[in-house]
Amino acid sequence: FVNALYNIVDRIFIGQGVGSGALSGLSIIFPIMLIIMAFGMLFGVGTGVQISIALGERNIQKAEKTLGSGFLMMILVSIFIAAVAFVIKTPLLKAFGATPETMEYAQDYLNIILAGTLFQVVGFSLNNVIRAEGNARIAMYSMLISAGINVILDPIFIFGFGLGVKGAAYATIISMFVMCIWVVLHFVQKRSTVALRLRYIRIDWKVIATIVAIGMAPFAMQLASSLVQGILNTQLIRFGGDIAVAANGILM
Repeated sequence: FVNALYNIVDRIFIGQGVGSGALSGLSIIFPIMLIIMAFGMLFGVGTGVQISIALGERNIQKAEKTLGSGFLMMILVSIFIAAVAFVIKTPLLKAFGATPETMEYAQDYLNIILAGTLFQVVGFSLNNVIRAEGNARIAMYSMLISAGINVILDPIFIFGFGLGVKGAAYATIISMFVMCIWVVLHFVQKRSTVALRLRYIRIDWKVIATIVAIGMAPFAMQLASSLVQGILNTQLIRFGGDIAVAANGILM
């Protein structure tokens, strides 16, 4: 529910303050954000489950090695996703239903979101790991803090600074950045069950293969959701235009 608030709050303020064209542009971005979150699930769920198993075996070293390898992959994959998306963003947006009227709004929002891909993937993934190690309350707090910051910053950036769609994106990325720092600090301080140790932040292909195998199911489900939403947007554009996409964005 809290995760959904990021999009809900952005749509409320954009719809009220900028207009239906901007709202349609944000709805076009939604499938791309689902793809980014899919990679967060791939490594967040996979790493979390592996750590839970290791803790069940009372093997702290195995859990910390898993965390180290998973953390490094979160960073590397985030950079890769952002780089590829920047290269293909225009055809990607067109494929997901962007029109000449909404392309500028979609580009403005996507550019900022892609710049903060690292914060989104690492923050979301490590929050799953916090939950997996038994600290569900801390995981809940991190989501609430991040969403709360987004709610506060949205009207300030959109209306106060007059940034419009860019303001919504800045608010989202700053809130994601705060969550990313919060969860990383959790694992480098003494409050965590499993510590993030520098010597374990390395590529261990055996560990990574297991993480990917476990995380593949939620990853595939999230990609499927992105595909469905993308197809829906293109058909709404075809039969109803930008207003229909904006209306669907509200319903989502």
